[in-house]
Amino acid sequence: YGFFEDGLEIIPFPLDSIYIVDFTLTDVGRTINFKVIHSPDTDYTWLVSKAKNTAGGILERPYVFNYTTASASGSQSVSGSINTNTDTPAKSVENEYDGVMVALFTSNPFVDNENESESEGPGFTIAKATLADTTTGTYTLTGVRDGVYFPLSINLIKDGFDETPSAIGFYDPDNDGALNSITVSGGNLTAIDIQFKAFEPIS
Repeated sequence: YGFFEDGLEIIPFPLDSIYIVDFTLTDVGRTINFKVIHSPDTDYTWLVSKAKNTAGGILERPYVFNYTTASASGSQSVSGSINTNTDTPAKSVENEYDGVMVALFTSNPFVDNENESESEGPGFTIAKATLADTTTGTYTLTGVRDGVYFPLSINLIKDGFDETPSAIGFYDPDNDGALNSITVSGGNLTAIDIQFKAFEPIS
């Protein structure tokens, strides 16, 4: 699923609703053009990070874009702030919000879902995503539809989806170490704050 090569990550969501027919490179590898087949009435999110052109130049910041094939986007928004510091006591980190992506997952990626498709790709999908403000660490996801979502965050410069992340941010208002869901229903949600924690895989 997606494109992974020499660190490059280009991933469209939802994977089971898009077919990539072909792609071409132009402008000395600085522009990539995709020919795709979309599904009707579907919201799409693409994540692009760690790209390099043929001259060796590296994409300075990840790029995230959302669009829809429906007649209109969702009308709600989800916003909050991000704390990327995983140290106790907290340490000052330079450029700590560079590359930090926030996404609304449609299911909990930490829980096995027997109903998920067995098609190639991760066992989750993303409804909306955005990059955090590099100065304040705040974020706003617009065009959100009513539904239940799981807010998660990852630094697309330091980490990615093709590797085990060094840290991951998630919504945990009761601070019990478990990812909490949110419900969007006819209005905007604010103060959906995300805390990064060092990723500790079970061994």
